[in-house]
Amino acid sequence: MAKPHKAGAAREIGRMEAFSDGVFAIAITLPIVAVQAPTIAPGGTLMGAIAQQWPTYLAYGLSFLVIGIYWVHHHFTGKIYARADHGFVLANLLFLATVGFVPFPTRLFAEHLAEPANRGTAAVVYTAALALPTWAWALKWVYARRTHAMDPRLDDAYLDGLTRIYLLTAALMAAAVALSLLDWRLGLGFAALLTLYHLRAPPWPVYEIEEARPHPDAEQT
Repeated sequence: MAKPHKAGAAREIGRMEAFSDGVFAIAITLPIVAVQAPTIAPGGTLMGAIAQQWPTYLAYGLSFLVIGIYWVHHHFTGKIYARADHGFVLANLLFLATVGFVPFPTRLFAEHLAEPANRGTAAVVYTAALALPTWAWALKWVYARRTHAMDPRLDDAYLDGLTRIYLLTAALMAAAVALSLLDWRLGLGFAALLTLYHLRAPPWPVYEIEEARPHPDAEQT
């Protein structure tokens, strides 16, 4: 009697990548909608009206930067992942949800930055928003490794190195969130440095010299 095999539920990642790119495109574009032509108050000037909207410009710039960083690394992992099962697709959706959430706390922080009574709370929320994608990314990566979703030609030591980077980043982001509860400047600053660290190019894929190994979930003949 034929039995179901989990490898049968695995699919190529092309459609998932296309959907993910669409989500990134929307998330990175939406913040510009909030940037509107200023209304000039009676007796005011256009330059003054433009200057008053600085929180909107700041929110747009920060949102574009953070989402752009994650898109670059998401694009990079197209060289890493080779297959996607149901759990991996769900983990990817969770990651996309955290990325799509970024513009809201970013604008919240920018709009309350000049308010001493509220900027601390806004900064803590923004710090958590910067941390969420790193946690979701690490979760997706760990799941992919456990289910052998990576290209089987990739060197194990190379994949282990990426695992250490992603897990360490997630742990440090958790520390940044905790630190922000004590001092929002230190916590947010630490989270910002961790985010900007990923502007550097990721390690180029390293492949094993020998012929690619068969996938662990492949049917034995």
